[in-house]
Amino acid sequence: MGTEVSIVIVNYNVKYFLAQCLQSIFKSVLDDISLEVWVVDNASNDGSVDMIQQDFPKVKLIENKSNVGFAKANNQALQLIQSEFTLILNPDTILEENTLAQCVKFMRQHPDCGAMGVRMIDGSGTFLPESKRSLPSIMSSLYKLSHLSELFPHSSVFSHYHLGHLSEYEAHKIEVLCGAFMFIKHKILEETGFFDESFFMYGEDIDLSYRILQTGASIYYAPVSTIVHFKGESTKKASIDYHKHFYGAMGIYVEKHFSKSKATLFQYIIKLGIYFRAFISFIAYPIKALLLPMIDGVLIFFTLKYIAHWWAVFKFNDPSYYDAFTLYRFISGYTLTWLFGLWFFGRYSDEDNFKVRLNGILSGTIGILIIYALLPEYLRTSRAILVGGSVAAFIITSLTSRINKIFFKTHKNPDSSRKNIAIVTNFTNNETIERIKNSHSKADTNVYFIKPNILNTDGRFSGDLDSLHTLIVPLKINEIVFSSDDINMHQIIDTMSKIGDSVIYKISSDQSLSVLSSSNKASQGNILLIDKSFTISKGISQRSKRVFDMIASIFIILFSPILYVLNGLNANLFKNIIDVMYGKKTWVGYGGAPSDYINLPPLRQAVIAVPLLFDVVEYSKDWILNENKKYALEYSPWIDFNILIKHHFRLAN
Repeated sequence: MGTEVSIVIVNYNVKYFLAQCLQSIFKSVLDDISLEVWVVDNASNDGSVDMIQQDFPKVKLIENKSNVGFAKANNQALQLIQSEFTLILNPDTILEENTLAQCVKFMRQHPDCGAMGVRMIDGSGTFLPESKRSLPSIMSSLYKLSHLSELFPHSSVFSHYHLGHLSEYEAHKIEVLCGAFMFIKHKILEETGFFDESFFMYGEDIDLSYRILQTGASIYYAPVSTIVHFKGESTKKASIDYHKHFYGAMGIYVEKHFSKSKATLFQYIIKLGIYFRAFISFIAYPIKALLLPMIDGVLIFFTLKYIAHWWAVFKFNDPSYYDAFTLYRFISGYTLTWLFGLWFFGRYSDEDNFKVRLNGILSGTIGILIIYALLPEYLRTSRAILVGGSVAAFIITSLTSRINKIFFKTHKNPDSSRKNIAIVTNFTNNETIERIKNSHSKADTNVYFIKPNILNTDGRFSGDLDSLHTLIVPLKINEIVFSSDDINMHQIIDTMSKIGDSVIYKISSDQSLSVLSSSNKASQGNILLIDKSFTISKGISQRSKRVFDMIASIFIILFSPILYVLNGLNANLFKNIIDVMYGKKTWVGYGGAPSDYINLPPLRQAVIAVPLLFDVVEYSKDWILNENKKYALEYSPWIDFNILIKHHFRLAN
């Protein structure tokens, strides 16, 4: 008897996701089902191939020399397979132990079923609507592009594309499988001719589903198992490139399967949708990013104006004591300085809390006082206005934080910097757990241990998995880490679904120095290297680096005639200045090949590469990687400053 189930995974630079995916596959309870796993690697440069060969020798590996796309890469393996069932699987998924066995059972119980999908959740435990879809039509596309499907997610009319009216907990006949998980009878695949390689990215799953239906077979959504898909349907949806690729693929699909008149109308709607989404993205991002600082700025400005008027009356008995033009300049300067301080310490990111607001206002006040001391007497305003304004600014930002939390729900817990972590494990002192604890080494971090099975008398554990959902509120838990070596994926997924997105979930394994995480379905899954806590990954470090780049660029412009000569009259100096100021590059950063830093916290392309500054006869890969790690671990603006001064002749690199 031949192989019953063949799994095909196309991989491109997601080594850690792939490792966890393969681990979940090989932990499957197969019930005597024969299994083979194929990985087609599209020229990854992150060490994926070495990892597969070393840790998963049973995997049948196809190495491509270039990225040939999703469809063509799948076809390379599909043409070699002779199994009863084939599973097309994304590398950023994790299966339950019974997923494969349950799919085989369902297919055999439903002879008309040619292909099936299962229930998918994202990294926050939220159901992914693309688990069940219909074929795109003119009207369903129009509802989706106009966001009506999001306004009425359970409507059989407006949300027909995602079949929002069908229960996620019941089996249904559907029309389209999600490319992340497509369990198909292989003879049906052969009959369709596999994937259409004219689709490079997106749309190939819709096209294949359509051709499966053309064979007379049925497609089912069957929640016999639930899997985690870290990169949910909302991934990168704010990106214009996403819309171009996705709706470009839809254009190929429409041209292929619709009559000429309908195809022309559909293409028109698709193009209209791209421009509409682009316009929405163009205006929505700056509005969302600037709304809170604008509210803060307006309230602080007018409060300062009132304080100045009150002080003029109280102190000098003259409401027009301060010249209006001069006063407005000072008030504007004070306001902008405080806003900069708040931004620098993370007020307008996910780090907003009491300490951040206090540091932001204090740093801004100190900056103002330094400049204030340098000004001549006739240009100064009263220090009382500054002191009163700083207190008022702190109160205002605290109030707007509260309002922001209640009405906009921008942050899960903006007023608490405390981490309360529940680690689900059988042990309290193994290597992985120590790395997790060390990566949260702040004094305001509480770590609670949860036993996967029924709680014993061990006092080191705060509860068991069955009672974990009851501990979230009393222990104020905002993060749960599952050790996948101690708890099976069915329990993990069931817990995530039960608790929902009120906490952040992370999945770790002793077999990998990484933790997989995704805070919500609008964000991609993250890889957290927990063997190290990188300074460069902190929000304040990222902002410090950006501020340093801007200040350095200004000074480089001022001294550009001299630096132009010192850099060998290389005009690339001026291009680098522009690129750094526009945020395309950074003055100092990683060096070497992408594989030498791909798993480190991301940085912009460096003008001066840290590992390449040393007089080394031959650079080894490990040496370059270690130097990049060292830079990420020890980063400070002072390091960038010293490198820039010492290597000023490299500014035209």
